[in-house]
Amino acid sequence: MKKINYTYLFSPLAWLLVCTTMIMGITACHKDTDSNEAEDTPQSARFSFILKLPGELSVDSRAEGSVPSLSGIPFNDVWVLQYKVETGNTTTLSAAKYYTGESITGEAQSDYLVIVPTGDGGSNAYFTNEESRFYIIVNGGINLLGEQAADGSAPELSTIQTNYNSEASIRSLLQSIPASIATDPGLLAVENGIDFKPGTTDATDAGGAASIPIRATLVRTYARIDVCYQNTKPEDGKFTPTDAVLVNQPTHLALFSAEGKNTPYPPVSVGADVEASQNHISTTEVSLKNGDWTTPPWQERTETDKNALTFYTSENLRGQGIATTYSGKSQSGNGPGIGGSLEGCTHLILRGTYRYRTGFDASSKDPIYSTDGIGVEYKIYLGGNLTNDYNVRRNMHYTVTVNIGGANSADARVTITDGNVIVFDDSDTIENTVDFNS
Repeated sequence: MKKINYTYLFSPLAWLLVCTTMIMGITACHKDTDSNEAEDTPQSARFSFILKLPGELSVDSRAEGSVPSLSGIPFNDVWVLQYKVETGNTTTLSAAKYYTGESITGEAQSDYLVIVPTGDGGSNAYFTNEESRFYIIVNGGINLLGEQAADGSAPELSTIQTNYNSEASIRSLLQSIPASIATDPGLLAVENGIDFKPGTTDATDAGGAASIPIRATLVRTYARIDVCYQNTKPEDGKFTPTDAVLVNQPTHLALFSAEGKNTPYPPVSVGADVEASQNHISTTEVSLKNGDWTTPPWQERTETDKNALTFYTSENLRGQGIATTYSGKSQSGNGPGIGGSLEGCTHLILRGTYRYRTGFDASSKDPIYSTDGIGVEYKIYLGGNLTNDYNVRRNMHYTVTVNIGGANSADARVTITDGNVIVFDDSDTIENTVDFNS
């Protein structure tokens, strides 16, 4: 049996500090036409929201001496919502403010500092200095929480409160999967909200006026996956990919992990159980190739170039299975849940042609391969390890390297699409490198 190595990598997220200063001023008066503005009361206060952006997802954790860099995700817009803590620890939405991309400027002294002006020199305040929890969403769009007003401005507070007056409702917020999963969605959020109690943080000077600093870390609401392949035994044969597909992708991006619900998430729904607005598993194969693979082709990974096929997907938290070997992970009965079902578990299918070596060239060094090959198909279940974890988590980077040593030694379960099916009962030696970023 020829050996094949698979490597799943979670590249460590390099956290780079990006200060996004949001300064809220005191409102002089209340306007009936803008319920986002609070009355000028003793509780009104200015806040500075200082946000730390997630690091570059494309850093390979195996590259020694590599320097992580900022991802370059632009700030198109920012939503800030304040939920006031009531008696009994219940919360209600008391303020919501939308900041447009036009109000966002870069800091000349740093490539990593972005400032979001939130007032006009201290005259406006939209939030109150009372026990509450803040939620921040970046790049959600002006219609994220409801239809914008007739004049093109963001939805009014009363409109937003209709659907998002409780924390449970905001945590259940969804966005549809982008049309192209090869494009970085750029949708960021502060996970679990930001707890605030008056008096716990001293006001500091910001923009010429005292403000209360609130610090938090933004996370990506999706995972990035890189798929690479290598022919590890070119002296025996060569694999050429013709297609790669993703199966069991959730239909929506959840802005907050699992919509604040328990796992497994999202539900596996079929037929009449599926609602357009519900996040559920889609069994439709999604092709990952970008146009015609012959121009240019998807190349093998080399020592200097990962040559990755990159795509983005929402979290799919299926849980833990019972397999103890890599070969067992793809076998029905070893999956998560009652009965060990693999239903709903996200996986890749890599299809292509394998051509055997027929000889060598005149130099006796470079192999010559057969003109005709056989069709092969490799199935790879994603997750936190190579044996029993089926969770695809948000804000994580998975690098899947498929090392192909032969037509029948690239996966524990290999389907030869020309009519021959080969299934191995034992597992090849597997290199399993999983680096979790804390």
